[in-house]
Amino acid sequence: MTRPDIVYVMHVVSQFMHAPRTTHLHAIKRIFKYLQGTVDHGLFFKSSSKLDLLVAFCDKNWAESLDSYHSTTGFVIFLGSNLVS
Repeated sequence: MTRPDIVYVMHVVSQFMHAPRTTHLHAIKRIFKYLQGTVDHGLFFKSSSKLDLLVAFCDKNWAESLDSYHSTTGFVIFLGSNLVS
């Protein structure tokens, strides 16, 4: 089982591991409370005969943000019919 619903917030909080503050501790506590209430959520893998098929899709947005001119990318990877990343 994987938890893609918390990947982004864990990424943001982990950026402050070198100098954590009280607000980061509160964020971690909130994440734990969320996890306690959503134990049955997640992605489950199904066995199938097509597990040898790996399919990936990606998309990009080249500097469209007029405020920061940052680019964004996204991707999704399937192993058979199972979402992996």
